[in-house]
Amino acid sequence: LRSFLLTTADNALAQLGVSARAVEDLDKWGLYPNGNRITVGDKLFQRLDPAQVLKAYEELTAPKEPAKPEEPKVEIVHKPEINIDAFGQVELRVGKILHCEKVPKASKLLVSQVDLGEEPPRQIVSGIAKFYTPEEMVGKTVIVVANLAPVKLCGVLSQGMLLCATGADGSIILLTPEKDAPAGAEVR
Repeated sequence: LRSFLLTTADNALAQLGVSARAVEDLDKWGLYPNGNRITVGDKLFQRLDPAQVLKAYEELTAPKEPAKPEEPKVEIVHKPEINIDAFGQVELRVGKILHCEKVPKASKLLVSQVDLGEEPPRQIVSGIAKFYTPEEMVGKTVIVVANLAPVKLCGVLSQGMLLCATGADGSIILLTPEKDAPAGAEVR
């Protein structure tokens, strides 16, 4: 018993008035002399209160609420501060995606035709092909940076930028208006 009851085994032997035996002798009878005097010592174990045992059992077996998943933290990197005039130069408009397809020879790019309330629709290339299919994009209402200088991406002209957020897991999330807004509406 000593290996897992430590001092309790020694206390029990002392109360019996005997010393510990070697493991090899445990199967032999008659090694302890007759007439040993047993002494009453401290309790070897505390008496358990049935009410406390029942309470502990109920706590252990009670259904537990699932742990609420911790909201992922996003590392925030601040850009240099700008004034309201600089921000006012950015033209944000509501757009409706009319057509979308993958850019040939580019696994990350989609090219969309976006209605910004004027003719012709704008062609916008975006690096979101890992997160959205062309079919998912058609009909979406999005926020567009409309006065971004045109640029060619993989040989395809892009005339704006779709605004997106980056999720904690690195996913890309298109920003969309909360309520219906007409194509071309200014975002302030």
